[in-house]
Amino acid sequence: MTDDQEARILREYITGGLDEQSATDFEHRLLTDDNFADSLDLGETELLEAWVGGELDEELAARVADLVATSPRLQARADTAFGLANRRGPEAAFVVPTEESAAVPAGRSKLVLGLTAALLITLVALLYQLRAASDRKALESRLQQLESELAQIRSDEIDLRRELARARAEQRIPDQQ
Repeated sequence: MTDDQEARILREYITGGLDEQSATDFEHRLLTDDNFADSLDLGETELLEAWVGGELDEELAARVADLVATSPRLQARADTAFGLANRRGPEAAFVVPTEESAAVPAGRSKLVLGLTAALLITLVALLYQLRAASDRKALESRLQQLESELAQIRSDEIDLRRELARARAEQRIPDQQ
């Protein structure tokens, strides 16, 4: 199969233009050939780039527009493409990776998984520390409140002792202590 034929089939699959048997064969190949799966992503990127750049014929552009309208994932990619095209011009809408740059080195997915796990653990630890700091602030606030109440009680006690002493002095009540 030539590159042009493969590109045409990729576009037809992406836009839903393949018959049922061809689509089934295509999907089987996607599941069994990692390079072909990468080609699908590249083909999707190129198709969106061409659509954003106004390079598609009217029929294909309408099919892509319908597809983008019904796919949140493609809508997000198209929004990004339109935003980049508006900021830098249509030629900068997408950077299409080459096969070499699109290839995932062996072990990279494990590295990404490990880094993701480390990041998740770090986030959980930070959340725990934030919760602990929040609890500590609440306890410190409660401690200040209790200390203030205790100071008020002591002040009231001193006032009561003075009043009692004055009353005893006036009535000559003997100390009972």
